[in-house]
Amino acid sequence: VAVSQEPKYDKPWCWTCQAHKRYKYVQTSYGGSGERTGRKTICRSCGARMWKPFLMDLGGFRLGCSLMYFVPVIGFFAFFLWSINAESSTSSTDLFLGIVVFVIFFILLPAYLLHLMARKYAVWKKWAKERGWEEDKTTAPPP
Repeated sequence: VAVSQEPKYDKPWCWTCQAHKRYKYVQTSYGGSGERTGRKTICRSCGARMWKPFLMDLGGFRLGCSLMYFVPVIGFFAFFLWSINAESSTSSTDLFLGIVVFVIFFILLPAYLLHLMARKYAVWKKWAKERGWEEDKTTAPPP
């Protein structure tokens, strides 16, 4: 796969090298017996993981789905607090630990991942605009 300085919305891009570089695919397996497999795109220059920019674009559909995630999570959290307050036998330490674990895993971690994706896309978008890329060229992501 050739090196290109022309911005391509659907081609792997290295955030470390900040270029469409040569890459290789690495087959990965996860799960107990290795029945589930995936494929990572790795930069041949620096060894960092590469991503296609359209996967990091949080506009439109992806942003809506992300927001729809937080509505049930916050609702569940409110229900959790209400049910804990209804029980008088729960200590304040248990309540505090429950709140901390819930907030970290169900609110802060997904919010951080969304922020990280948005930052990565912003870096690529700035790089692409410096090279003449126009956002309206990619109205829909490739299949």
